[in-house]
Amino acid sequence: MPPGFRPASYLLRPREFGVVADAAWRAVPTAERPRLAVAYLQHRMAVALRRHLGSNAASQLATRFGGLYREDYFRRKLNGQIPFNLTEVMAVLLEFGSALPPVVLDASMLLPDTPAAELTSRTM
Repeated sequence: MPPGFRPASYLLRPREFGVVADAAWRAVPTAERPRLAVAYLQHRMAVALRRHLGSNAASQLATRFGGLYREDYFRRKLNGQIPFNLTEVMAVLLEFGSALPPVVLDASMLLPDTPAAELTSRTM
């Protein structure tokens, strides 16, 4: 990921990252679609983890992963301030996968539905 990549920045309201399941996403150029897909996957995982673990999800993640990282580290990931890396995605899926809804079933689930900004630009 490029330096400074913030998954939450792809939402129209970044504070909804990992909290509001049907949050509105902004339109991106084709070249940015892979980063949008990463942000969307992380958002869906964060929403599912919060539903499964409750309000102290970051603390539980820090505890379950052996204290390798502080609670604040996981809070920043759940809030979309920094991206999960692939090893963390796999660790979460291996630990909680059976309790979480399917994260990726097919390519049609890699990106959010038409972003609100795209809808607005089409109607103008």
